[in-house]
Formats: sequence, C-alpha cells, structure tokens
Amino acid sequence: VLTVAICSRSAIEAKKQGTGSAWSPLVKVAKPVFSSPTRIAVDSKEEFSRPSYPTIFFAVEDYDQAFQSLVLTDPDHCLCVLLSARGGPAFPQDPTKSPQGEGGPAEGGEG
Repeated sequence: VLTVAICSRSAIEAKKQGTGSAWSPLVKVAKPVFSSPTRIAVDSKEEFSRPSYPTIFFAVEDYDQAFQSLVLTDPDHCLCVLLSARGGPAFPQDPTKSPQGEGGPAEGGEG
C-alpha cells in the first residue's frame, strides 16, 4: 500500500525535537500498488518492458485521480510517503508458517 500525505514541516520538526505533541497529516491518500521487476516508460511510446532488477517499480492505478487532492500550496507543507507491504511469501501473516506455506491471509481479517 502506498500512502501519501500532506504534512506540516513545523509539526514534524517540533516532534523530532521533542517539543511537539503527536501530529497527524492534513490530507492522506492510500492506494494499493503492484510491484514489478520490469519497467515501462510512460513518457515515451515504447510498448515493451525492460528488466529493472534489482530495482523494483510500483504501479498505481488511476494515479492522476488518486493524488489530485495532494497539491502543496503552503511553504510549510511537505509530502510524506510510506510504502508498506504485508502478506505474500516475504511477509507471511502467521510467523509459524514458512514463506512457502500453504495459506493465504490469516483468518480474522485485517485490523
């Protein structure tokens, strides 16, 4: 999941220095992303992909619409980006199962 948020620089700095309280983003958008070991140039008319290993690229569906609310207008604001992963062979839901374990997500849903 790719999470992009508009944050206040001054609030982040105050928190780093220990003088500020917990801060929260002004605007936040989270979108699922899909990893790929290949790259397709979106700024050209190439119709083939190029291997990019060891770099991994992440595609975002409807990128323009998803992030149109994240326009910076205040010099004190900045974009904060978080890319997180869960599930799959590298991040099994149940730590007792091996990475090649036989299940999907653990029962009980996500919290």
